[in-house]
Amino acid sequence: MMILIRYFDWFGTNEALAKEREAWERASKEMDGITSIRLVTSYQARYHYAWMIETDSYDNLQELNSRARKYNPRDKKVLTHTIVEIFDEL
Repeated sequence: MMILIRYFDWFGTNEALAKEREAWERASKEMDGITSIRLVTSYQARYHYAWMIETDSYDNLQELNSRARKYNPRDKKVLTHTIVEIFDEL
């Protein structure tokens, strides 16, 4: 089991963030191998938000991202970048 944290900064409206969240959650429900997905924020981290994804493999994150983009194409002015941190169970 892996935990992937996908950090990102968001420069859009709350409504646009809700649409982004809906796209990721919808895409995750269509896939096998995604145990859970949560949108969180940290009061200490450099980034605005992070997706915490519990999954079987890193490949699932790639597929999840592709599927989410079909529902809500990326606006590079709003979602400028992402950073992924990978935790693998020993």
